[in-house]
Amino acid sequence: MTDPIQQTNSQQQWQQQWYTDDILGGENIFETIPEAMPEEDIPYGDMLEKKYQFDPIPEREVPAPTTPAPVAAPVSPSIPIVAPQTTIEKPAIVPDGVIENIVNKEMQDIQHESSLEETKVEWLLDTKLQTDIQKKFGEIFFTSKKIYENKTKLWDTGEYFDILWADNDKIFISYRFLIDESADPTLFITKTEQNKDTDEETTNELRFTFNEETSSLEVMVNDALIFDEIKDLTEDPKKKMQVVEKINKFIFLASEELRKLEKTIKDKEEEEKERKRLQEIFRNF
Repeated sequence: MTDPIQQTNSQQQWQQQWYTDDILGGENIFETIPEAMPEEDIPYGDMLEKKYQFDPIPEREVPAPTTPAPVAAPVSPSIPIVAPQTTIEKPAIVPDGVIENIVNKEMQDIQHESSLEETKVEWLLDTKLQTDIQKKFGEIFFTSKKIYENKTKLWDTGEYFDILWADNDKIFISYRFLIDESADPTLFITKTEQNKDTDEETTNELRFTFNEETSSLEVMVNDALIFDEIKDLTEDPKKKMQVVEKINKFIFLASEELRKLEKTIKDKEEEEKERKRLQEIFRNF
């Protein structure tokens, strides 16, 4: 006895085969498909060409930018063109100690000139001033020159110097000293006196001149000769004493002024030494 399920499958298979054969005209469809060549039998290069073959995208050519040629300005052949140059001046750096050395050199020159003048005055005192009153004049003249020298060290190069004599509620008195060496050695002393109650001011000038031609000391007040050593003082001790006392007064005033200046200079020198010492400590920190 035939299984009905198996019979049904056979019939379905026959019908499907008949339907296929009828469409293809009785030919077997699987026999019409050519056998494929396995990839391993195809050359590697051919396989890639066949597998990935496509037309490449053509590259777009970009034209290169064109730069216009510079147009030169007409230049005269006789005038050369020089490119402008900007020069920036840098501030000069002054090394440490240079300014100080310059100042010291100037001070040495001033001291050297003062030394020469001092030698001249000393020669004048030793050779030409013979009498006691002439030597007194030489002392006040020489002291005044020393004051000038010390004021120069303090950067005071004035042609004269003032000495205060009195300043109170009622009166003011000062003396101005001025030396003239252009001809015969001369010392001018100008007295300014002011009455503070009346505001009245008076000025008078005393002048001592050593006349080298006559070897005589001349004393003048307001351009008037009042004493000539040879004519008036040699035979009159009283007049001579008056002149000596007056010169001694100004020697005292000038000596006190000189002492103050020398003390000021010494104090400044000590301050300068201390400043240099502190600067040296700073450099070595």
